[in-house]
Amino acid sequence: MSYIGGYSFQARTVFTLPGKPYKTWAEFVEYAKKNPGKISAGSGGSEVGMDGFKAAAKKAGLKLNFVMFKSGGEASTALLGGHVDVCEVGSGTPAYQAGRQGKLVPLLGLSQSPDVHFPTLIGVLDLGYPFAVTSVYGMVMPKGCLNPSGPKLKRP
Repeated sequence: MSYIGGYSFQARTVFTLPGKPYKTWAEFVEYAKKNPGKISAGSGGSEVGMDGFKAAAKKAGLKLNFVMFKSGGEASTALLGGHVDVCEVGSGTPAYQAGRQGKLVPLLGLSQSPDVHFPTLIGVLDLGYPFAVTSVYGMVMPKGCLNPSGPKLKRP
């Protein structure tokens, strides 16, 4: 396969419900350390997002119960329904949009750049963590399709 390019970059953000006793990453870390193994932490179907969240939790010394959902939609439903305590999701998900509407509290940005919708949100790089994650959607084609003398694509 030949990589054509990326066309959509999805910021990854950790959210929680407004009724939780933590409103910032620092408060969450303090609470989670006092309640090891009692917090459920979801991920919206992105392995890179889950890995970033796990790395942030490990760096902070947290023991969380991680749940990987099949999609951002499933993860959003679980978070909004109170079935998980916190969840990392991408910018295209219902949970992210609920966060923009003030229905969820953003705790931590996992991506490289500050989030334009949450400009004061602390990110992993702000904390000095040596990593950041962003989901990138891209396009690929069969090898040689970009070469005029290579194989041609066939219509179905």
